Amino acid sequence: MWFVYMFNLYNFDTMKKNKSNYQWTTTTTNDDCGCEENSAGIEIINNEEFGKLVEHEYPRSTVEVIDSVTLEVSNLLKKKNKDYGDTANNPPQIFSKLTAKEGILARIDDKLSRIKKIGFDNPIDSEDTLKDLIGYLILLKVQIEKEKDVIRKRIVDNKPKIK
Repeated sequence: MWFVYMFNLYNFDTMKKNKSNYQWTTTTTNDDCGCEENSAGIEIINNEEFGKLVEHEYPRSTVEVIDSVTLEVSNLLKKKNKDYGDTANNPPQIFSKLTAKEGILARIDDKLSRIKKIGFDNPIDSEDTLKDLIGYLILLKVQIEKEKDVIRKRIVDNKPKIK
């Protein structure tokens, strides 16, 4: 399944007529798509792969878009978790002494403030901010679940043993 997000839209008919490769920035793609990514983060899609993209039915169904968006945000969260460590849910507290939940809520406030300030007029900036906000909301839910797990473990560990 294709998950390609284009910021530079191109006339598909012209592309098909020219039968040439075209480049655009993507955020998420299927790993086995046969595409190459150059050092600038620009993905080069060959004619065969472009044909598959053009043949996909548009507009996509709501379920397809939900799958696409959730995969994109999930991949972003996993990449950031790998790059930065689990600092959102296990903050190092070097300067800030906020708990994990308080830190995530502060980041959510920052993203909401940015949306309030810039709105959704600039698609690239607002889309990145929206993805970040969705990511932080997921991290908040993850933190709440992790806190529940701690409580569950305490209950299980302190449960009297029946003889």
